[in-house]
Amino acid sequence: MKKQKKIGDMLYEKGIIPKRKESKNFGASSIFRILTSEIYIGLYVYNKRKGKKV
Repeated sequence: MKKQKKIGDMLYEKGIIPKRKESKNFGASSIFRILTSEIYIGLYVYNKRKGKKV
């Protein structure tokens, strides 16, 4: 959890603001969601299907 806070602080120092502008800092859950999201880490594949064609 400390690392996520540190990442949030670094983002804020670089001028990157969170989606919710009322908050000046990124929450630990937001940082975790970014770090584990398939889209952000490059696992997302366009038009990926799960299932079989019949």
